[in-house]
Amino acid sequence: MVGLDGGAWRLLLAASVILTHPDPQNRAANTVTFIIPGKVLASIILERFGLLNLPVHPVSLARIGGAALVIAGVLVVLRT
Repeated sequence: MVGLDGGAWRLLLAASVILTHPDPQNRAANTVTFIIPGKVLASIILERFGLLNLPVHPVSLARIGGAALVIAGVLVVLRT
């Protein structure tokens, strides 16, 4: 199983905060709104190809629709 030690997780978190802060006033909102859809899309891709020893799940219309709703939510958050 692939794992990251504590230092790598801290580096990943710091990079996500630094890279997603065009507006310092909304840094936390931007970080969360970019991380969540990234995880959703990554899970669809990982499960489609069975990477990291995950069970293979085909990409369905429901999964694509769910990801589209998450991305639409990101757009709503970024516009407000």
